[in-house]
Amino acid sequence: MEFCVLHTRDSAEADSFRLRNRQFLAAIKHHKDRQQQMKQILIFAYLFCILTISSFGQSSDQKAKLLPKDFKDIFQMAIDLQQLQKFYHIDNDTSRKQIVFRFIENANHDNLKGVTKFGRQVIIMTEVEINQRQIKSYFVVSELVCVTNSVRLQLEYPIEGLLVSYMFKKTKDNWAIVNFNLTE
Repeated sequence: MEFCVLHTRDSAEADSFRLRNRQFLAAIKHHKDRQQQMKQILIFAYLFCILTISSFGQSSDQKAKLLPKDFKDIFQMAIDLQQLQKFYHIDNDTSRKQIVFRFIENANHDNLKGVTKFGRQVIIMTEVEINQRQIKSYFVVSELVCVTNSVRLQLEYPIEGLLVSYMFKKTKDNWAIVNFNLTE
């Protein structure tokens, strides 16, 4: 930084000038520091948004990384969750033996081949098909987020007013439920 040199006869005037000059330089330094802080905050916010979207966003590319066997294992474990069994009520209503999934977005029907419950293959239907057939017992796949070796799945079971959130983790080619939350 350059300093301005003032030739003056009055030492009080020179001292006053030096003080104003130091204050001016301090203000410039403070302004540059604030600019640097703002840049850092903006960079952090940008990176946070990018990482959040890439880690937790759901895209068909991420789902494509899951093999049909992965889908089968995950959905089989989801419907076989011990704490969920008491809500099926198949003794009172045999129509509930057919497990139906409704995906919020398009789904590949082949991904759930081999997933069975009560001796029946689960099926995927659209909202229109469910309404046309007047099916009351079905699961809504409201969230399916796939990240490397982990999946977050959220199922709604409207007939029972349930929301089940699962966190799956894959280790050595085997999926396991790491955490779940069942809310009535």
